[in-house]
Amino acid sequence: MKSVNLEHPYKRRIYFINKVFQSDFILKFCLLAGIGSVLTMGVVYWMAMNSTTVVIEEGHVSVRTTAEYLFPLMVQTVSLELIIGSIATIALTILISFRIAGPLYKFKIMFQSLAQGDLSVQMNLRSDDQLKDLAQTYNEAINKLNNKIKKLKSVSSMDELKRELETFKTV
Repeated sequence: MKSVNLEHPYKRRIYFINKVFQSDFILKFCLLAGIGSVLTMGVVYWMAMNSTTVVIEEGHVSVRTTAEYLFPLMVQTVSLELIIGSIATIALTILISFRIAGPLYKFKIMFQSLAQGDLSVQMNLRSDDQLKDLAQTYNEAINKLNNKIKKLKSVSSMDELKRELETFKTV
């Protein structure tokens, strides 16, 4: 039996297997992180509007709302957090999407072989890949189908062939 064994003793070198899916995945997570940061800044600003702060700047004492005082600091903090958070989010989502896109790419290749009538293809994924259970279920289905085909090939009479064919569920 042929095996689509794209499992290697080394790590995959190509992290963008499905560029559209992975780019969209990364963009959505960065957008989510950015929205969270801006919302957090908005909530802190809104909560600080009802309090006052005494500030000593360059020898002058001034009284301002806490929101006025914190706003420049919040903008700097959120900007820095967006930059660092985006870099971390991009790295993390590349790794996560890679673990999804890699197996999906393997399934695509395997299903193309199946569509061409090759029932000898087995699916092997790395133990830590997502969709490992789906690959095992596919392999079980292909093995059962191959066993039925072997049985059909060994049938000696037309009645026996009809009985075997009746075990298949079709549309």
